[in-house]
This record gives sequence, C-alpha cells and structure tokens, in this order.
Amino acid sequence: MRERYDELQQSLQSHKVRELRFFSDAFDGVSHNLTSVAGAFNAYHNLFLPKQMPISDLTDDVVSIDAYYQNLSQQWGEQIGPPDRAVRSLGYNLTGSKQFNRAIEVFKYNIKNYPKSVDVLSALSYGYDMQGDTRQALEYMESALAIADDSYPYINYLKETKAKLQIALGKDET
Repeated sequence: MRERYDELQQSLQSHKVRELRFFSDAFDGVSHNLTSVAGAFNAYHNLFLPKQMPISDLTDDVVSIDAYYQNLSQQWGEQIGPPDRAVRSLGYNLTGSKQFNRAIEVFKYNIKNYPKSVDVLSALSYGYDMQGDTRQALEYMESALAIADDSYPYINYLKETKAKLQIALGKDET
C-alpha cells in the first residue's frame, strides 16, 4: 500500500502545483486503526503557519517578518501583527548564534510596533550589549527604565544591568 503513496508523492513533486504543500509521513509503530487520528493531527499541524515565526523563515531583511505575518493573517482570515514576544525571540535566537547586527535590526523592528514596551527596549539594549556597544546598550536600558515602574517584574534586573553598563562604560572611557 505504501508504494501508492510514494507514487503520488513523486508525481506531485515532478508536477509542481502552485501553493500546494504535500506532507506524507509514515507512522511506525502506530496501529492501522490510529493512522486516521495521526493523519488528522498531521494535517492540522501542517495546514496553518504557527503564530511564532520560525527562525528559518527570517531572511536577511526584516521585511520577511511582515511577509510572514501577512501570510498568517490571510490563513487565519484576520489581521495578525507580529507579536512582541515572537519578534524578541527571533532577536534572541540571532544573538545566541552571534549574529548581532541582524539581531539589532530585528530588535529595532520591534520598537516600530511597540515603542513604549519595557521588554522591547530592554531587548535592544541586550543586543547592543552583546555586540559590545556599551553606550547604545546603556541608552536603551535607560529608556526602558524611564517607562518601567516598580511593579515591573524584572525591575531589579533592569537596574542591575544599567549599573553594570555604567561601570563598563566608565572603564571604556578611561
């Protein structure tokens, strides 16, 4: 029976249909009566884009973020903007792989959508800090602290980071 599915997959791959995505998985160890359940899960899992943009969809330009969420909006039938947390996650992923310029570009993009967010400003500060630009890191950390109040859950982290950056900047200037 598997040969029929393999033939279908080969045919679909050799005759590309625009915007058709075909997934064919074998469920080893799954009894035949459960393949329909596994297939339904697989269909829904692959049918819609996730709300968290995968790092693999981020190209060299942040325009890909807008394009991704525009496609997501079309799929869902409603306007879905890039969530702050999802975009910050992309930036943190880039800093983790030492792509600091790209990370800063992503963090700056997020400020366009969330200019008064403590988390967004703090993330950009982090990007600059990881890049080694202490002056810019301090500037954005001060901006984050200017709008944060004492109820902000990470206020101590922000204050400690600001102090650390001030010390580092003092050493850089001597």
